[in-house]
Amino acid sequence: MSPPAWKRQLAPAAVIAVAAFLAVLPLVLHGCSCGHDFDFHLVNWLEVHAQFQRGALHPQWAFTAAWGAGEPRFVFYPPLSWVIGGLLGFLMPYTAAPIVYTWLCLFLAGVACLRMVSAIGGDAVSSHRWIPAAIAVAYLANPYLLFTAYERTAYAELLAAAWMPLLLTALLRERPRWLEIAIPVTLLWLTNAPAAVLGCYGLLMLGMLRLVLWPRALRRETIAQFTLGTLFGLLFAALYIVPAVVDRKWVQAAMAIVEGVRPEDNFLFGHTTDPLHDAVLWQASRIAVVLFAVSLTLVLLLRRDKTA
Repeated sequence: MSPPAWKRQLAPAAVIAVAAFLAVLPLVLHGCSCGHDFDFHLVNWLEVHAQFQRGALHPQWAFTAAWGAGEPRFVFYPPLSWVIGGLLGFLMPYTAAPIVYTWLCLFLAGVACLRMVSAIGGDAVSSHRWIPAAIAVAYLANPYLLFTAYERTAYAELLAAAWMPLLLTALLRERPRWLEIAIPVTLLWLTNAPAAVLGCYGLLMLGMLRLVLWPRALRRETIAQFTLGTLFGLLFAALYIVPAVVDRKWVQAAMAIVEGVRPEDNFLFGHTTDPLHDAVLWQASRIAVVLFAVSLTLVLLLRRDKTA
């Protein structure tokens, strides 16, 4: 009698945990990486931790922002990353919390990828439990995630990378289920708004592609499941979305697209008036080109094996 599915995943999950630890080992040995967004996130965590200690379990106002004047930062910034950061302070000193947070994000990303490959990889892949584990390790240690963890320390975006495979798993199933779509949509909106927008656009594009390629008999069911999943995903995230929309008039939303962060300033290998921005952009561009080239090569090799 074969063991239950969850027991068969214990060994691959342990491999993923070790791989995530190796990915953060430089942080363990040399201390936190003070990347671009490190100060912003660490201050948020300290602020939230202090408010949690005083019984404010739903922080909205950041008291230390704007040289002590404060701002409603926690109304507009998705809560999941700063809630985790605030809670970590009860378990460990804040010299260790960013390292543990980074490990946790990479571990969750690997486990989510493992689930995706096991669910949609087909019998040839899922029958060999170490192939999904190897793919999951490659995902958690891919150059862009390490760039996000070390160079940018964009902790919310790093956590969002764990939810993307869950969304793809739900979208690529032969018979999608609305709850499996709703959960990652909710998690994305509660983690990082740009990643959530990207995920919803991906949901729309893959949904339209499925309507074209899938059998006509399944189209009505697919439309219903995708629609319900999206609507309930937004509904579950209403705790963050509704206050942010209602109170939008109190902030300068246009500051989110000032020079340097506009779409036209961030095309691959672009140039702006800020050399530091361009240096980071070129790093990200080289990573994007390498990942695209590797992905294209793997797709061509797989197609050649199928036609051989």
